[in-house]
Amino acid sequence: MHKRIIALGLSAVITASAIPSNLIEVSAAEINKAQVEDVLTTEEDQDLVKENQEEKSSEQQKDVEENEKIEVQSSSNQRTIHEKMTRTLTVNANIEGQQYGRIEGLDDGGKVTLNSEYENVDESTSGIVIKTTTYTGTLVSSDEEKQIVIKPKEGYEFDTLKYTALLTQASTTAKDFMSVEKDGDVVTITLKPITSESWTKVGGVDNTNKNITINIGLSKKVLSQKITTEVEGEGTITTDEDLVYEDGAYVISRGSTHTFNLEPAQGMEVKSATLDGEPVAIENNQVTVGKGHLKVVFGKVAVKHNLNINITGEGSVFIANQNITSTKDILINEGESYEFSLTPGEGYYVKSVKLDGVEINPYKIENIEKDSNLEVVFAEIMETTIEVGDLKVPYDGNEKTLSYKVIDSEGNVVEENNVVFKKKILGIPTKFNPVEVGTYDFEIQYKGDDTHKPTEFTGTFEITKCNPKVSVKNKQVTYDGNAVGLDVTVTPDCGYITVYTGVNVKLSPKIYVDLNLGNDIASTTLKKLLGNAQIANVGELVELLKKSETILGAVGIDISQIIKVLEVIPSGTSIAFGCPNQPGTYLGTAVVMDSNANTAIGMGTLLIKRANKEVLFTDDSLENGATIKVGQDYKHEAYYEGTTSQTKIMYVGVSNKIIPYFSSKKPTKVGKYTAVAYSFTDLNYKTALAKRTFTIEK
Repeated sequence: MHKRIIALGLSAVITASAIPSNLIEVSAAEINKAQVEDVLTTEEDQDLVKENQEEKSSEQQKDVEENEKIEVQSSSNQRTIHEKMTRTLTVNANIEGQQYGRIEGLDDGGKVTLNSEYENVDESTSGIVIKTTTYTGTLVSSDEEKQIVIKPKEGYEFDTLKYTALLTQASTTAKDFMSVEKDGDVVTITLKPITSESWTKVGGVDNTNKNITINIGLSKKVLSQKITTEVEGEGTITTDEDLVYEDGAYVISRGSTHTFNLEPAQGMEVKSATLDGEPVAIENNQVTVGKGHLKVVFGKVAVKHNLNINITGEGSVFIANQNITSTKDILINEGESYEFSLTPGEGYYVKSVKLDGVEINPYKIENIEKDSNLEVVFAEIMETTIEVGDLKVPYDGNEKTLSYKVIDSEGNVVEENNVVFKKKILGIPTKFNPVEVGTYDFEIQYKGDDTHKPTEFTGTFEITKCNPKVSVKNKQVTYDGNAVGLDVTVTPDCGYITVYTGVNVKLSPKIYVDLNLGNDIASTTLKKLLGNAQIANVGELVELLKKSETILGAVGIDISQIIKVLEVIPSGTSIAFGCPNQPGTYLGTAVVMDSNANTAIGMGTLLIKRANKEVLFTDDSLENGATIKVGQDYKHEAYYEGTTSQTKIMYVGVSNKIIPYFSSKKPTKVGKYTAVAYSFTDLNYKTALAKRTFTIEK
């Protein structure tokens, strides 16, 4: 005997109710051969009965042999042939909170039924302790798949636990008949008819038909929001959307917007609509809003005037609760005031606003008594460029500023300023204006405004070496004991060296090198080099400069010109640092040596004449015409006027014995004498003699 058993899921309730058509019952214990021939008209049917009887006897005998305690109930075995049979899948949908959603696909009783038609259904019943009925039939037709579609309303969703249980049911207990799909907030349950061609009934549980109960629930979203409404005046607020209204508010999904109808009473009109106090656009007596408090004011219909709003460019005008994006006529009430706002499109700005040809600002229309025109021009935000001054200028010793202008596409100057240069001092960015020769990177950023686009400029400012002018004035002076130099002017101010070559009053050649260097790194390097050197003549100086030419060149000093000047002078010529300090004739050559300047030369002559100096005796010298006693001490000492140069003293005279006296030694004998002050060895001065007479008595 064949036994078929179907395991049942937890949520499926199975009922055994076959709907047989042209039922024929055949009992092996009650019919005789003639009856079998009447009922089983075919040879195949007769063989089937015989086979069933043999199988039953064999099974019973086997069971007795295996367990003598089991009573063989041969009279319980039977077989039935059904010409037609209908199997039905019935789905009961239990939807909690269905007022929060839209359900499609259920009949009026909240069910879905799918039928399957079979022919030649063989029903065989056998069993020992537990009877088992086996059905085998041919599927002729079945209903198409059916769907239950559940769409939650705004602000609602499926109960998570019940939806999870539904998925579990679809994948286990009812997997052959049901599948579940979720698309966003919409759930679709697809139901399939019974299509198996064999089934069983075991212990009273019948798989002829199926009964499925679906449990699913809808609940408010955790992040749902609300729209509350308020009406002032005579009128109503309605919506064509299927929204849930509870506790005085419409429930919506977070971030969603919804359209409401504003319906004025007879003789009334919509005056304004606000959401949380902010005006909202009204189009054809409708507003579209999200969460918040919607207040609508209705008032009596007023006298209307036409306002032609002409919009040029990209942008919108919000006026009278309407958001207008292109040229349009609207009606406004006579005598009322209308404030309006302008929103330029991306890349545009408000260029002009005119009411009946007159510029207006603030944006307000008052006391309209006739049809009017509002002209709004949105223009594209203008491109901007940055123009800078000369990026390469020569050194002039002053701080440099670099000016720039921001110019729009119409040629207007938007901004004018100076470039800010920055450098780090001890790691801190510090503003400065460059002075020295070099390159200085900079960046200009214009942030833009409502009418101009931002722009930027990155560049390098360069201060180049200047070509200085050297002016040397010829000079003629009288020697006064101090060193004398030529008057040298370098424009712009740069460091220089003046080399004096010439012959002094001793007719000996000599070179003087006068340093007039700046404080830049190049000048400092050169001063340190010469200050540390022991130089006696021109040859030694030239040798030192040649050895240092590379080092000095690295810091911007070109000493090639001064080397050329020195090389024409005999190398053994003595040299001193400073200006000439002896009378003589000199040629002064000024050579610019500055890292901020190219080499330049200027020349001039210097004549230092000898001075006529008076010889003066000191205050403690013996007075002129004095008389002293023999043996009395005295002295004569004289200097050139205004100097510390001491003269020589020569004594001349005659003793009382008429003996002439001529000596540089002081006389000591009685007589008359003269002290003469003179010098022929100091050639710096042209001098006159000075004398004092005195007498020595007994």
